Amino acid sequence: MANADTFSGSSGSMDTAQPDLEYSIGRFDQPHSLKLSTVYQLPFGPGRRWLKGGVLGHVIGGWRLAGVQIYTSGCRSA
Repeated sequence: MANADTFSGSSGSMDTAQPDLEYSIGRFDQPHSLKLSTVYQLPFGPGRRWLKGGVLGHVIGGWRLAGVQIYTSGCRSA
């Protein structure tokens, strides 16, 4: 729960005597977030399955592919 629901910079409350009444779930609330990341080492270069030697093996050896997936609930991200 938060009272910071806008980006206007206004932090004043409407009823300073009872600020607890103004707390609510914000517009930008994302209660659930699942983040997955993967890394795959390419099988090229010294010590790998293919192109173990030579200039080409050293140039393309050691490369990795990476991916990130993010799934959230709540507000829609643009």
